[in-house]
Amino acid sequence: MKPAKRANSPISGPDKRDSALLYHLVCIAILISTTFMTFWPILHNGFVNWDDNYLILGTIRYRGLAWSNIRWMFSTYYMSSYAPLSWLSYALDYKLWGLKPFGYHLTDLLLHTANVVLFYFLGLRLLLLAMPEVFKAEKKKLAVSALFAALFFGLHPLRVESVAWASERRDVLCGFFYLLAILSYLHLQADEAVQKHRARWLGATLTLYTLALLSKAMAVSLPLALIILDIYPLRLLTWDPREWLVSRRLKLLWEKLPFFVLALAAGIITCTGKNPVPSGVMVPLRHYGLSSRLAQACYGLVFYLWKTVFPLHLFPLHEKPPHLDVLHWPYIGCVFLTAAISGLVIFLRRRWDAGPALWLFYVVTLAPVLGLIQYGVQMVGDRYSYLPCLGLALLIGAGVGKFLNLNKGRAKNGMVLGGLTLIIFGLSRLTWEQTHVWHDSTTLWSYILSLEPNSDFAHDNLGDVFFKEGNITGAITEYKKALAFNPDNLDALYSLGSALIEIGKPEQAAVKFRRAIGIYPDFAGFYYALGAILTMEENRRGAEAEYKKAIGIDPHFISAYIKLADSFISEGNLKEAVAVYRQALKANPKSTTIYLNLASTLIREGKIKESVEVYRQALKVNPNFAPAYYSLGIVFASERRNNDAILEFKRVLAIDPRFDLARQRLIELQRNH
Repeated sequence: MKPAKRANSPISGPDKRDSALLYHLVCIAILISTTFMTFWPILHNGFVNWDDNYLILGTIRYRGLAWSNIRWMFSTYYMSSYAPLSWLSYALDYKLWGLKPFGYHLTDLLLHTANVVLFYFLGLRLLLLAMPEVFKAEKKKLAVSALFAALFFGLHPLRVESVAWASERRDVLCGFFYLLAILSYLHLQADEAVQKHRARWLGATLTLYTLALLSKAMAVSLPLALIILDIYPLRLLTWDPREWLVSRRLKLLWEKLPFFVLALAAGIITCTGKNPVPSGVMVPLRHYGLSSRLAQACYGLVFYLWKTVFPLHLFPLHEKPPHLDVLHWPYIGCVFLTAAISGLVIFLRRRWDAGPALWLFYVVTLAPVLGLIQYGVQMVGDRYSYLPCLGLALLIGAGVGKFLNLNKGRAKNGMVLGGLTLIIFGLSRLTWEQTHVWHDSTTLWSYILSLEPNSDFAHDNLGDVFFKEGNITGAITEYKKALAFNPDNLDALYSLGSALIEIGKPEQAAVKFRRAIGIYPDFAGFYYALGAILTMEENRRGAEAEYKKAIGIDPHFISAYIKLADSFISEGNLKEAVAVYRQALKANPKSTTIYLNLASTLIREGKIKESVEVYRQALKVNPNFAPAYYSLGIVFASERRNNDAILEFKRVLAIDPRFDLARQRLIELQRNH
């Protein structure tokens, strides 16, 4: 008979460690494989004309890792947001994939998969801290509970919008650093072995928080989330703020001060970021009052809970009504339900410590997008649930721990695990189907209109799809539908005006642009479009006045400067045109296009030496700007400075061997030289 193995035998400890490691490896493999399989369809999706066309396809400033590109990423408020790390991630994608959608979607999927794995480790820590009597002696049960919590979070259909929409890279990237910051903080507070390196770990947490903020401003909630963790499950603070003034506890709060400073800075940057696009401008309180904001906030709190439990009929665009009354249904019901949940968790706080912590975390992380600060047309959005629903997923893990007993009750365990597996499978099936909604622009807007046929925003964007395809008649039909549902839709007015110009009806287009100006007089694009119509009608004075208005609103509007200068040139007023270009360079000193136009105008004035100097200035801005070298070659050739011209044309071809005009000029000069 073999002797019984003692509990403290030399091999028992390593066996347990190896067994725990095996559990974790199996769980991680399950998480990675299921997440990839569920979201696999997004790798076959393209870009859509909802932000992707502006963020990824519409700007070239992020396409490179030169200092000028990086400086732009860390200084721009493009599309109403400050997210330099998100831009940097797009730059890396462009370096690897160019503009192939596959690569951008792959990065999103990899980031989300990483977040699912990080949440698994976060679940291990938080569940053990919250329920030590359940999990301390049963590591296998802890691993299974954290696994189901992570699966619920990662495979839920509410995640699709954040993962499948290329422009929402900010969610998954911010989530990555947010989860790492929480893990770092928990390691600092819960592991006594790292206390001698406390400052170092606190600095690491602060750094990760900074990276999360640089990915998306929604991370501002982290300082309050850390205080909630201090209360539960770390139990370093109590629910009574008066007891926080004890020196040991007060130190915890002082440590959060740098986090709150960063959160305040991020909030100021977000709220003060200037954006010329009407939909990206903050809505003032007088246009959307406190009652409406309260109604929207309570509606949002209930909406995400409801859709977490019943994730059916999800669609990406929930437009807020022009007027929202907190006393009308369903908003009044949401107010009462929010109050009831808050009252219930407060009432049960002594019996169920987790309740207030989970509810507060949910409210705090949702607060930035509940409508208290108004941007855009959306009322709620699935993507906003990415961080707030972490706590709800942990409830799943806690429930598994409560009902699962791996040592006995095999039938009961089978029912629990089987039921949870069916739920996860059902969620992943819904998620798989939802990923196809983002396949292309037509599919996206057609799907939204199938659920919300009165969406002016969807009609407007579907019209843009038709316009791009050359179906102008179809585009006009969609724009008119958008305006029928919302006569003040500025984008639809602008797009309809552009479409009317395409079919030769500039007078009708001008009516649309003037109406848009009457609604929102601070958007430069409307004046520019009106100026273009007046130019077509040869009303140069009127056109020049509109271009000047556009420049007055947006001094960086390069196209408006060019149109204004062109108008002066067509009148033979070269001096005014030169003055316009010099004004443009003061506002846009890095614009090589303006340098070229200024130099060519100076040549028309007969100021050859000045034009050469301007070309030289353009080359200081961009030493690889082939058109400037080519223009210099043309100038030198006209002055019979053939050697200098040959040198410039050779420089052009060294930069761009496909520059055929330069090659032709070079051959001619060398033949005659």
